[in-house]
Amino acid sequence: MLAYGGPLSYAFERAERSLAEMVRATRSGGFVVASVMALVGTLRFFLEALPRFDAEGQLELLKQVVAMGDNRHDALAHPCRLSRWREVEHMASRLPCTLVGGSASNFLTLW
Repeated sequence: MLAYGGPLSYAFERAERSLAEMVRATRSGGFVVASVMALVGTLRFFLEALPRFDAEGQLELLKQVVAMGDNRHDALAHPCRLSRWREVEHMASRLPCTLVGGSASNFLTLW
């Protein structure tokens, strides 16, 4: 099953349930390829926006997004859940599956 483009990031609180359904629908021995929006890569991409956040008094909001990964509270952001790798590992560990690997696309090629 292929779920590319960060669909688990748009499921918010239902991400684990969504992944569980993908695992359930996949044949034994098959693979689920699913993606999330990455917190670290997103922060790296928008690093140059820090002065704007500071000038607009939005640093506390940014701290909240970094701490929780949920940027729905930022009216200027594309609403999605930004994930850390350990969160993906935790979600997969609770399901009847084996996490094979992961990747952070374009993390080093953004600039």
